[in-house]
Parts: sequence; C-alpha cells; structure tokens
Amino acid sequence: MKPRKQLIDAAVANGSIDRMNMLLSAAHLLNCEANSLVEEASDLMAENGLLLGDLKK
Repeated sequence: MKPRKQLIDAAVANGSIDRMNMLLSAAHLLNCEANSLVEEASDLMAENGLLLGDLKK
C-alpha cells in the first residue's frame, strides 16, 4: 500500500481532490436549500392546521 502522502499527492495531481471538494460543497448547498424548503412547507402546513398532530384531533 502507498503511504498516505503519496495517495494524497496523486489525488491532488489528478484533480480528484478539487472535484471532491466541489461535489461536497454542492451537496452541502443542496442540503441547506432542501432544509429551507421543508421548513417553509412545514410553516405553511402549520398555518393551515395541516400538521399530522393537528389532523388527528
């Protein structure tokens, strides 16, 4: 097995590290936006008495 430094250097050299950083950053941004959308939908449901607990009453 290659030492860690060699593996990291190879991943930097072939662009994998940059691509990984871009993908993880994009995934984080998408998660943040999805959470915001779910929160907004939840607020609308609450305003209209459509939350699951409210519907059961």
